[in-house]
Parts: sequence; structure tokens; C-alpha cells
Amino acid sequence: MSDDTNNVVPIRKEMAKVLERVAEAAAKLPSLPEDEVDQVVWDGDLSQLLNDTAKVVRRFVVLTDHQVVAISLWIGHTYVYEHARLTPYLHASSPDPGSGKTTLLNVLDMIVKNGQAVDGATSAVLFRMMHQLRPTLLYDEVDGVFEVKGGNEQMMAIRAILNSGYEKGKVVYRCDGPNNDLVAFNVFGPKAIAGLGHLPGTIAHRSISIRMQPPLVDEAYEDFDPEDLEPEARALRSRYTAWAATAVEDLGDKFKKPDKLRELDARRNSIWRILFRIADLAGQEWSKAARTAAITLSSDTVVADERSLGIRLLSDIRDVFDAVDRMSSEQLASALVGLEEAPWSDLYGKTLTKNGLAKRLKPYGVTPRRVRMPDETTPRGYLREQFHDAWGRYLPDIHPGSATPATNRMDTGFEVGFKTPQEETLWHFENPAEPHGQRDVAPVALQDRYDGPESNLEAEEIDTETLHDATCLKCDEPVSVGSGMYCEGCSP
Repeated sequence: MSDDTNNVVPIRKEMAKVLERVAEAAAKLPSLPEDEVDQVVWDGDLSQLLNDTAKVVRRFVVLTDHQVVAISLWIGHTYVYEHARLTPYLHASSPDPGSGKTTLLNVLDMIVKNGQAVDGATSAVLFRMMHQLRPTLLYDEVDGVFEVKGGNEQMMAIRAILNSGYEKGKVVYRCDGPNNDLVAFNVFGPKAIAGLGHLPGTIAHRSISIRMQPPLVDEAYEDFDPEDLEPEARALRSRYTAWAATAVEDLGDKFKKPDKLRELDARRNSIWRILFRIADLAGQEWSKAARTAAITLSSDTVVADERSLGIRLLSDIRDVFDAVDRMSSEQLASALVGLEEAPWSDLYGKTLTKNGLAKRLKPYGVTPRRVRMPDETTPRGYLREQFHDAWGRYLPDIHPGSATPATNRMDTGFEVGFKTPQEETLWHFENPAEPHGQRDVAPVALQDRYDGPESNLEAEEIDTETLHDATCLKCDEPVSVGSGMYCEGCSP
């Protein structure tokens, strides 16, 4: 046996001892200090409690009305989240520093239940903290976790916690202890995260987005001082604790389950549900305010840039097809490239081509076919009707055959009675009946741009000479069926 081999056993034993000491230390992690609260009798006025919370938040951070509503309800949900199936993440973001994201987390830390900032915590501490202490997790500069692939141990731990921690019953498995025993860590719980830019699509879909901007010179706010705020924050914590003790039955009442909003997809309806329940308990004003905030902050239109490229492509094609019913592949690719603020003119350093377009549409069941154009030519292209199924499934905010977004005709106007340094009067929408400028529009009828018989094209829809199953991984040019992943010019 070589000397190298003889050294392996003692090294492994020493590593096992180190791991055992780490596990023992983590297991002895002290409990979070209990929130300092006073024993108060719940006065039954949840609306006033939420109003008072909103006033405190807006004293220190410049936010829109809808953002204040969402944040106030989210704070309340940290006291009752265990009675919900899902907990929404709160994501404060901005393009650049200086917008108040960190200040918002500091304010939240003083009002939420068991708030705990975790900057710099090791992965062992993070998992045990979530599993044993059930905190409201507050994580700043989360953009550093996702800006690079891979990352260190702490980054990987945060990703795992965010991927699984929004749904009750989801756990993260880790090998733990000297024997690498499989341990399931319960990471379900409220989480507020802040950082520059956007989150990955899967996590963004589980979050309520609070997009912040630096304040204008005439937007008033106070400097955050935790010592000055503590008496007021303690009073709010005490009132929320008293309310939570009385709210269990109402929050679990299946007959009070909120209706879904058509403007939100299934996932976002689900993560807003606990906030809707709280708002409904607070009365009509907060009930309407919550739904208006949800539509404003989390509707399909608002979060379009957080979608996958595939769904973004379907959405942009829908816009391009608004006035026509057929386009050649080249016309459609060119129209997409010409869209402002769309990614198709610089897609990983390349412009979207007709072949790249076909490749990206194939998973959605849309493939190019021979299309008779008004000038009697029959290039390969697409009919508008080919996208109806994909639009209906992936962009449910429109009806098949119509480019007009569906609107919810519910009266979402509201008025919530709290005053702020920015606005010393009751704030409300100028148009309560239609707060977002929505208007009911009759469905747009499809207009056939060609009056000739489509039956003449049936034999031409499959063109084996120009049909390709894939494109070259390097140059995006067509690759013949069975020729591999590269074209002849790029073949290694």
C-alpha cells in the first residue's frame, strides 16, 4: 500500500470529526430572541391596523400606493402564514443603488414576526435557522446570489431555500453529520429579498415585485432610526400578535376562499390568496385595494419581462399579428427584430433568423407551412390561427381569436384612510371604476387577407426539401435531418 493511500484514512477521520463538531454547534444554535410584544386585547379593527402599518412604511420609503398596500398585507401575513399553503416572497428591486431597498428591509425587520437578516450566514446556519426557528427571512443584495452560475456554498443554499421555501410541505434534503445522514430541512416561511435587477423566472413567479426608484427632490421621507421607531413598531407587533390569535378560523374558512382574478395566472393567484384573505377580513376598502394592487404589481402585462424567452416570443408574435392574419417566416422574424425593447435583435449576440424562429416555436406546437400571400406567392410562413392554442395556454389573458386582453370588470376602485408625509389627504384613484385606464373592447374579428381557397395549399404544407428539425448550434443555419448538431461549415 502506497504512502498516499495510507494518508487517506486519517484525513477522512479528521474531516469526519470536523463535520461532527460543526453539526453539534449548529444543532445548539440559540433560539431567536422573542419579539418584544405587549399583551394587548385585540380590538377587532384590522383595517386600522393595516392603515397604521402603511403609515409607518411610507414614512421611511418612497413607494406607490399599490406597493404600500401589498407590503402592509405582506407584513400581516408573516403572523399567520402557517395557515396558508403558499407564502409569497416580497422582492424589492431597482436598476441602481439608492432607491431605499435596504431601508425597506430594515423597516420590515422591526414589524414582521421574528424578522431575521441573514447576510453572511453559512449554509449550515441557514438551513437550521429556517427549520428550527421559523423566522421571517430578510436577505439583502440577492442579485449576488444569481449573477453567476455555480457560486459558493452560501449562494447555493439561498437558491435552494428560495426554490422550495414558498410552499408548505416542501423541504430541502442535505447530507448531514459525520455519517452523511440524509436530513430533510423544512424551509417554508416568509421571505423578503432585495437586490438590483430581476430574479430568475421561477423565483420571480413566486414573488410580489416591488420595483423601487430613487426619490424625487420633492418626495418627503424620514431618515430611518430604529431607536425612534421601536415604540411604534412594538405596538404594531403586539396588535398583530393579538389579531393572529383570533384569525385562525376565518383564514381557514373554505367558504371565504377568494375568487381568482382573471388578470393573474394560476401561480400568482395562489401566492396572493393569503393576502386577499387578510384584506377581506379588513373590510371592503382593503379588499378592493388588495386586488387592485395585485393587478398592478403582478398582472401578466407587468411581469412580461420576467417570463421565459419562449413566452416572451409568443407575446411579441401576438402583438405583431394584431393587424394581419398571415406572414412569411422572413416577415415575422424581421418584424420581431424591429420591436423596440425586445431581445430579438441581440439574442446572445445574434439576430433572430427565420430558422431560429422555427426552432423556438416548435416546442409550442407551431411550425412553418406554405402560406399563400396576397401577391399569390407561397413562401413558408405562419397563419395567425396557428398560434391560438399556444396563446390560450401560455398567454391566458386573451381569448382565442382576439388580440384584445381580457379585462376584469369588477369595480376595483378603493379608498384607504391613512395619511403620509407625501400626501396629507386620503389617497384614492382618479377613476375608481377603472383604476388602470382599462376599457372594455369588443373582440377583434379575424380578417382573411386572402379570399382564395386555402384547400389548394393542403398538398404544399409539408415541404420535405426545406423542412429542418434543427439549426446549427454555432451559426443558427438549418441542419438537415440526421446530420447532427452542426451544419457542414461549422462541423468540428
